[in-house]
Amino acid sequence: YCDPAFVTKDALQLLAISPNPLSAVGEGVARIQYAVRGQDRAPLEVTTLDGEVVLVLVDAYLPKGQHSVSLPVKGLASGSYLCTLREGFSLATKLLLVTR
Repeated sequence: YCDPAFVTKDALQLLAISPNPLSAVGEGVARIQYAVRGQDRAPLEVTTLDGEVVLVLVDAYLPKGQHSVSLPVKGLASGSYLCTLREGFSLATKLLLVTR
């Protein structure tokens, strides 16, 4: 049994990536909003679909609650990427599309 109130209130979450898809033309920047439980180190990484780490946006112990970080698109090739947030044994992933 999984209590829905526990999942929505205390779960590790990637809340939003905006804009998505993101244009790599010019100085495009995406904003990633996420929530952590504040119990462990919480790395937030951008990887290729093959699992190659392209960027590490955050790698720190963060207080419980919502946070946000900027993702600069400069240097990213057009394509599909995964934004992955980890904390302890929990994992949250969202797809990020970069276009030209």
